[in-house]
Amino acid sequence: MATQEGSWRSATHRGQWRATLATYAYPIIGDMPVADVNTDAVLRVLQPVWTSKQVTAIRLRGRIERILNWAKALGLRAGENPAQWKGHLENLLQRPKREKEHHLALPYKEIPAFMAELRQHESTVARALELCVLTATRSAEVFGARWDEVNFDDRVWTIDKSRMKPGKEHSVPLSDRAIEILEGLPREEGHQHVFIGAPGRPLGHASMWKLLRHLRPGFVPHGFRASFSTWASNETHHANHVIELSLAHAVGTEVERVYKRGTIMFNKRRELMQEWSRYCANRAMQTGEVVQLQHG
Repeated sequence: MATQEGSWRSATHRGQWRATLATYAYPIIGDMPVADVNTDAVLRVLQPVWTSKQVTAIRLRGRIERILNWAKALGLRAGENPAQWKGHLENLLQRPKREKEHHLALPYKEIPAFMAELRQHESTVARALELCVLTATRSAEVFGARWDEVNFDDRVWTIDKSRMKPGKEHSVPLSDRAIEILEGLPREEGHQHVFIGAPGRPLGHASMWKLLRHLRPGFVPHGFRASFSTWASNETHHANHVIELSLAHAVGTEVERVYKRGTIMFNKRRELMQEWSRYCANRAMQTGEVVQLQHG
């Protein structure tokens, strides 16, 4: 630990290293010479917490492995590392359940200021990110957008099921600002992609992440879907299934799904997305100023 902790990211990380070993490893193998630590000893440390405290146990295993590798490098032990996962402990312990990935979302009250800042950037990637926010779609769906998916007359963007995570076609109602973005984009003859990077090629996926990392470090494009959902739930009167359908989430029974994909639900979704667009452009939220509302 003394040789490695200088590269660890925080005092908390250093503390966790020591705490997990002191709590779970030292009572069982703390006094054992490193040359004598074998698979049975490692299992006696890990098995009691492997399923009940899985995140802790996974980190604990990795720390024991690092220590035994250090000992081997110094010539204090020989042979394979008994704490190694691949090819060894993976055959003796239950495979860890994959944790659900959570995307850090920008608080929705900060969205108008962010969008105002984003509009100051005149790049194609900025317009792609803006459209991603306004439509509450996934970044991959935006990057893969094609002109033949966009119906300007009906103000609809229809994403083919092959490009949707749920595997079902998704029709996105386009707000006034979304239409303005699309109409202002350059087109390249013989090229169907909406967002073009290098000549003849679609915009690279990493470009949106790079821009957002510059504007709001720590946040990811996918998080704007959560920002939209939280805003819609807290600040509007739209039904939950309208919000969920706007995110292309499955809702209710199959009969309900057929009904909700109809014209009535689509019109409600259009109202919601237009409200979201207006919220994103809210001058008072951007600057804190009081804006006089005009009647009529």
